[in-house]
Amino acid sequence: CLTASSNTDGATVVVEPCTTNNAAQTWVQNGQTLLVFGNKCLDVTNGVTNTNGVKMQIWTCTPGQGDAAQHWSITSTKTIQWAGQTECLDLSGGRLTSGNQIQVWLCENGNANQVWNLV
Repeated sequence: CLTASSNTDGATVVVEPCTTNNAAQTWVQNGQTLLVFGNKCLDVTNGVTNTNGVKMQIWTCTPGQGDAAQHWSITSTKTIQWAGQTECLDLSGGRLTSGNQIQVWLCENGNANQVWNLV
């Protein structure tokens, strides 16, 4: 499961085994933002664009609807694409190892590292 490593600005976003009622794994779509812990947004570290491998973090949501580094689009093919960009959330190296940090990578149709099941 997509997991915030803590409830602080700059906390990494990693993959961890899914657990019931885990606030760090409870993401809510609010417009173009994906929220965890009620006020933290999924955020591209430093808002770096057009660079494969930039790691994900959480950050206090910018008032309104977040800033550009906090805007996401969930596609019909179950990818989570950075809004207005060509990058998608990506499982680094395809590794499901606990603690593997999530990154953005150029969106590629059929790339299993970029498919997310929303439950």
